[in-house]
Amino acid sequence: MENIRVLGKVISSHPQSIEIIPGDLDIWRTPGSTTPFLLVDGHLGVPQKLLYKLYVAAQTIFSSVRVEQRNAAICSALVDITAVILLANPAHQTALNERKKLVQANVIGARDELELLGLLQAAKSHAKESILWAHRRWLLNHLHETESSDALKTEFVAIFQAAEVYPRNYYAWSHWRFCIDAILDVLTVGITDDHLNLLFEQYDRLCLWIEQHISDYSAAHHLTSLVSLVCRLDGDLGASITPRISPSLAFNYVTMLLSRYPSYESLWTCARTITQLESDESARRKMMERLRELSDDNNSWSRLSLAWISQLPTACDARSTFLSANR
Repeated sequence: MENIRVLGKVISSHPQSIEIIPGDLDIWRTPGSTTPFLLVDGHLGVPQKLLYKLYVAAQTIFSSVRVEQRNAAICSALVDITAVILLANPAHQTALNERKKLVQANVIGARDELELLGLLQAAKSHAKESILWAHRRWLLNHLHETESSDALKTEFVAIFQAAEVYPRNYYAWSHWRFCIDAILDVLTVGITDDHLNLLFEQYDRLCLWIEQHISDYSAAHHLTSLVSLVCRLDGDLGASITPRISPSLAFNYVTMLLSRYPSYESLWTCARTITQLESDESARRKMMERLRELSDDNNSWSRLSLAWISQLPTACDARSTFLSANR
């Protein structure tokens, strides 16, 4: 129990990073070390063999402690035990539910919990765990911070960090969409410079991400989703956003990438989807002509895209059909 308590407190103290290191402590032990893990310059390393032993013990203790009447000592023990459990098994729903109760009881600060999740999700083994992302959303709603531009900026940092360590991270990108929807919800009520600039910043960051991760289907899909969302806007909000985010601008960017990387399906799919969003018939014809110029007879994805686009109805009908299907 002592090792579990000590490790749990170190995890909860928010070190600069947490890493599960292979082997046992004998491989990594430094002279004079008195702890069963490594803590160097604020970076925590937990030997894998030790962690799994502590996990088995922590589950047994957790089952008995969680049914006891709550007092300060029991709550403190639950904080430490669940931290160790989640480090070993991020899919442990019962441990996460217990931490929700501790957040509601103000034993754990919601912002501290978000910071801890950021540390856990920086590891590849945790970055694509769906219930951790669901836990993040619960915490944001608990704090009523889905409208805070500063809180959303922090979320985008966590998203791109997780997407980097686990490529084509569906759950991280789903959280990205959650955050974008939150920004647009605020802008729909009233345009604020902070949220408008954050939207543009994340659009630019997404474009850069796609340029650096050409085969990331999820990122390409969310680029088209964002353009689609903007196409539905009208009034002052639409007039504020479309000069920076529009089908024509997105198409120009994607075709620029296609000219460099013509063999990537993700880019062809993105280009043909954006073509559907263009409401001007003349502009859409130019898009199709541009795709024909980029077409390579030896590239099956370009041929498929051109065959698909040639069967599209008029621009307005195509755009209407696409927007209806993606509501």
